Amino acid sequence: MEITTLPSGQVPPTDKDCISIVERDDGLFELTGAALVACPNGGEAQSVALIGLPPFKSREEAENVGLAWAAQQCVDHLYVTDVEYSIAR
Repeated sequence: MEITTLPSGQVPPTDKDCISIVERDDGLFELTGAALVACPNGGEAQSVALIGLPPFKSREEAENVGLAWAAQQCVDHLYVTDVEYSIAR
């Protein structure tokens, strides 16, 4: 999987697979993600989201969980951002 870590404040293209790691006011980190999963039989791709996880104690922990999730979705190219990212596609 190719990983592109965007500069702070930069938003990824809306049509690309992404995880977003945002530091909260209390110092914990929120993780969300969105990926477009292609069907193995050539059917229409499905959008999947990573939401609702409890906050993480470190950015590294959140990123590791996000990368593992993206790998499970068979993502080829993942963008990592620190901007709250809309998961609606």
